[in-house]
Amino acid sequence: MIVIRTFKDGVLSDISIWKIAGALNNAIEKEAVQRIQINLIVNNGIKKKRQVTKESDQESFYFVATVENDAQQDIRDVLLEKEIVGLTKSLTEREVDVLKELHLVKNTKEAASNLHISSRTFANHRFNITKKLAIPAAEAADFLFDCSNAELFAAMIED
Repeated sequence: MIVIRTFKDGVLSDISIWKIAGALNNAIEKEAVQRIQINLIVNNGIKKKRQVTKESDQESFYFVATVENDAQQDIRDVLLEKEIVGLTKSLTEREVDVLKELHLVKNTKEAASNLHISSRTFANHRFNITKKLAIPAAEAADFLFDCSNAELFAAMIED
């Protein structure tokens, strides 16, 4: 799973979830694909791109301070570094809404009510998300919407 999050003026403004469609030299086997999170901190006052990378066995986090015009190229640079050449959209907008609500509320009935859907429909969305991402929906929700590390990085580059 590849997550691209964009922060503008210190606020999460966009999030998209992708899956790998191809890799150079088959360097990344399907079973070995890690969770990759690319955090773009867009600030047009930045004079020079800054990047911090944090990697563990299962996850890679990239924090990139950039200007809006260079953001797409910065994403491509990270993906090429990981030898990823093709992406396909992984989740629907409604599934992203379900994950966001799950992160905020942590209670299926309340989250379903907030989205104006039944608990059963909410549970079906969670099941489909887990199936698509190969990780539990609650874990995916925290991976996608916990912004504390990105906020810390943004604060560091403003100095």
